[in-house]
Amino acid sequence: MQEIEEWPRIVKRGGAEVKIYKINNRGRTAYQVAWWIAGKRALKNFARYTPAKAHADEQASLLSAGHLGVARMNENDREAFVAASGLLRPLGVPLLDAVKSYVAATQALRGHGSLLDAAKDYAARQKTSGPRKSVSEVVEEFLAVREKLREQGRTSIRDVQTLRTHLRRFAAALQTPIQTVQVREVNEWLRANSETAKTFNNMRTSLVRVFHFARDQG
Repeated sequence: MQEIEEWPRIVKRGGAEVKIYKINNRGRTAYQVAWWIAGKRALKNFARYTPAKAHADEQASLLSAGHLGVARMNENDREAFVAASGLLRPLGVPLLDAVKSYVAATQALRGHGSLLDAAKDYAARQKTSGPRKSVSEVVEEFLAVREKLREQGRTSIRDVQTLRTHLRRFAAALQTPIQTVQVREVNEWLRANSETAKTFNNMRTSLVRVFHFARDQG
């Protein structure tokens, strides 16, 4: 005895329900997916059952999760949303945050190349920029070198003491890899920590010396 197919077929996800109807479309069998959004009935036709079932599953999941705005989207927009969310899921980044970051980065480029080009260039420079050391690590290495020179009589104790005072204060304020320090940050720190032009210049000289040391060490 031939088994009787039951229509419509119902897809349920939580409290959401989507129905699949078997219909006749110009003499051919087709399938119609139906669901309700905010009191309005939505319909979409498919020539084959497999894509109709996939669409019903997707709509039921969106409705169950409360994504009514996504469920209302047209097909192209919804597919783009789902695909973008899927790509970001392994990174743990929400779609809105990703879009905001993309817009900000693109604006910062000001039309000079693409965001991907900038990212590749940054990654390449990081590979060849030597070991990543913090400001504090480089400062202590530099001070150790200067101390040895003092012991050898090749520099004064006052020079070492001045460097130690200036550079350890700077390292305490910028606890970041030295490769990431920006000129703007250095100038802001100098302005905030110098009361006179002479002090500003003296501290600036100390910072220039340690950054030259970092560059020479790779």
